[in-house]
Amino acid sequence: MFIALVPFSTNFVSTYGSHQPVMLFFNFNMLFIGFFYILNWSYAKRKNYFIDEISEEQIDLMRKMDLVLPIAAIVAIGITFVSPTLSPFSYFLIYFLKRFFRKGLI
Repeated sequence: MFIALVPFSTNFVSTYGSHQPVMLFFNFNMLFIGFFYILNWSYAKRKNYFIDEISEEQIDLMRKMDLVLPIAAIVAIGITFVSPTLSPFSYFLIYFLKRFFRKGLI
């Protein structure tokens, strides 16, 4: 459901990106996408829908990496209250956080 809002929310941002409510709408949309992605993986793990070739370490790594989008969205929501035009830059955190998770630093 929230994935379907991405084209609308990005178009909204491209037109009115300097306005706080618009950026909050976009950032909350990203937060909900990340949250439901975590729920999806948790459900699959609980029901044991993974194939046998996937190790517990890989599942744990994916669980940690699923936190990256919600973390970036929460940071973006916080930045929106200070400067709405700068809040999208928090999504650059995704690149760095994923690298840290892959290397096992977090």
